Amino acid sequence: MDLYNTVLEGSDRTATPVYLLHTIPLDGNYLRTSLDGIDHVNDIVSLDFRDHGLSPESKWKHELKFRNFAKDVEKLRKRRGDKKIILFAHGIGGFVALNYLMWNHKRVEKLVLFETAVDSKYRIKLAWNIRERYNNQVKDMLEPFRENASATALEVKFFQSFAMHFKTPDYARAKYLMESSNQMGLIAYALLHKELEQYNMKGIGRKFKNKALLVTADESLWPREELERLRKEFPKADELVLETIGHYGMVENPSAFWEPILRWIEGEE
Repeated sequence: MDLYNTVLEGSDRTATPVYLLHTIPLDGNYLRTSLDGIDHVNDIVSLDFRDHGLSPESKWKHELKFRNFAKDVEKLRKRRGDKKIILFAHGIGGFVALNYLMWNHKRVEKLVLFETAVDSKYRIKLAWNIRERYNNQVKDMLEPFRENASATALEVKFFQSFAMHFKTPDYARAKYLMESSNQMGLIAYALLHKELEQYNMKGIGRKFKNKALLVTADESLWPREELERLRKEFPKADELVLETIGHYGMVENPSAFWEPILRWIEGEE
């Protein structure tokens, strides 16, 4: 599948391009727009996964698999003619990155993982961390949607969840995240439910011999245990803790989020 993508040109067009792998059900727009006004050396390729944003929809439901998402990224690399790429992956976008590494690790010059996981164990802890931030009114409002996976129900639940993912709950930014997407992949998320439950990429990171950076945010709800598990996958990786921002730190404070990551990518650790 040919993914929709846009390129933010860097100051050195010969440098290895950075591919941005967004979390879901958002599309890539929140990452792309957060880079507005930020200087960077490498070209940055912002893409939308299949069934998200402006990319085409899968012909068949069974095609919605993270492995196929990774194949789409590889097809984009070939179409662009990039010999090597740098991957930046956020949240569930990291699942696609690890799938990509499984088959194409020699194509990846550097890897940046911002708060992702190696298997599905993160889900219960993350859900509890989010729920602990809900007040009783929100809990009561969400109760009828608990077992509902319709697009409408998911939209309600994601709106509340997004708001909790900032340093302090922020419904204005949650609304921005949702409205910034050209098309949220809500139906795709529902269809990926079994994939998310069975997700397991343990051992894949140990094949990767190039430079890696594990990024966390100190005000994030993302389970802390996942960093330790990622360390085992990438024992030689560098680490970066971003202060006073949450899981969507690129929206809260774009310069504080991107500048240290870009310095690492550009070789200025």
